[in-house]
Amino acid sequence: MANEASLFIIKNKESSKVGPNDEFRIGVLAGHPLFQDTNTVLEKHQLKVGSSSVNGVRGIKGILSVVMEHGPDILDLSLTTAEAAWGRTPDTWHSVTIGGIAAVISKHPDVVNPQELAQKLKRQGDPTSFRAKIQTIATNNNTRHDGTKGRLKAAHLAVASAWNANRRVNRIPVPNIFE
Repeated sequence: MANEASLFIIKNKESSKVGPNDEFRIGVLAGHPLFQDTNTVLEKHQLKVGSSSVNGVRGIKGILSVVMEHGPDILDLSLTTAEAAWGRTPDTWHSVTIGGIAAVISKHPDVVNPQELAQKLKRQGDPTSFRAKIQTIATNNNTRHDGTKGRLKAAHLAVASAWNANRRVNRIPVPNIFE
């Protein structure tokens, strides 16, 4: 028993935690449905996990959350909307921005037209400045800390506000992110 305990200690000291990108790749190889569904959508959009190139998705945990909460079809529509708004840039595919788009599209499918949403997002500036806007909202102008959930709520707010800009009808409710 002591020998087994020693091996356990040695194993845990020498091993390192698997990162999210490797975990995703292993999940795809293992045939896990969540990872397979996500990978199918990413391949459709010619995107790779963990790259900071124009074809790279950053924040795979956030992308997986979109699929868990809203399904692969919403991820597909969100990626299409982001690309229509900003083209293929590294910041187009940031998981927090995609999560905000997904939240708005999935919560208001009868009101939000993805093509029109893409045009409204494009008017907000490039994806880098839109991400900065999300960060500012999440931290309340740097007066509070934020976490991933805070940034996702802020992204939902930013996308909903973009949709509502200059609109008298078909407005959607803007979430209160500080609840």
